[in-house]
Amino acid sequence: MHTILGIFVVSALVGWAHYEAKEKTIVAFGDSLTYGFGDKGDEGYVDKLESVLNQKYETGPIEIANYGIVGQETNGVLKQLES
Repeated sequence: MHTILGIFVVSALVGWAHYEAKEKTIVAFGDSLTYGFGDKGDEGYVDKLESVLNQKYETGPIEIANYGIVGQETNGVLKQLES
């Protein structure tokens, strides 16, 4: 699931990152890895991805809303997407 979600996020960003808007928000769904469980400070992949994107693309601030849930499974992510 982690790989599928990661591929989805990265694929969505490829065309979207060049969109000229003042502010962009990406939503990250997933489990404890997305949530950042066990990470120190801003060392999780969601925070790092946000930092890299803001350094690479200067079209406006990019924010990643982290909706990762510790213990989340695939069916839980699907329920999040449905609501």
